[in-house]
Amino acid sequence: MAKRPDFNRLALGQVAAEPIAEARAPVEARATEPAKPNLKQRSKPVMLYLHPAGHKALKLYSVEAGKPMHDLLVEAVEDWCRKHGITAPIRADSR
Repeated sequence: MAKRPDFNRLALGQVAAEPIAEARAPVEARATEPAKPNLKQRSKPVMLYLHPAGHKALKLYSVEAGKPMHDLLVEAVEDWCRKHGITAPIRADSR
């Protein structure tokens, strides 16, 4: 049978306030720095359902071309938008 923990040795009145203030100081310092938005925050996710055979063919093509499959898909969407007169930026800024 497991031994029950003994909490009698812990005294609530003896906790010092200084270590807590010291522990919070780095967090407060980090909070004042401006947070740089990452790619997920600068973009909107889009779900795309592909046939497994088409996905495999696209993945093989991306390996042969030496480009990520995501870049190939975004380029295809950019071309489609250009052909249909959509001038808004499609690719999220990765910087």
